[in-house]
Amino acid sequence: MTMGCHSDYALGLPLRRIELGNEHRIMGFLDKIFRGSSEPSPRVKELMDQMKSDDPALRAVACAELGEMGEEAKAATELLEELLQDEDGKVCIAAAGAIAKVVRGF
Repeated sequence: MTMGCHSDYALGLPLRRIELGNEHRIMGFLDKIFRGSSEPSPRVKELMDQMKSDDPALRAVACAELGEMGEEAKAATELLEELLQDEDGKVCIAAAGAIAKVVRGF
């Protein structure tokens, strides 16, 4: 078995040929793997709604819960960033902690 640039093998493993016309399906699959789904889960949507509440305690709890969800909560990043400027300090702290966990993985 010769493994050159034009080989049907990569690292000794056979490669499947990609049929033309399926590129969009392959790119969608790769996008999901590497970037995750662009649509937030129902729980993330619910928590994002709670982050818009008039009750600062509810906003802070929603931020904390999103932080515990990690990467799954990436869709809430923009709203979390807005809450860094919240009038309630506890909300700001909770939003900062959530961003650290969701975006940076801390």
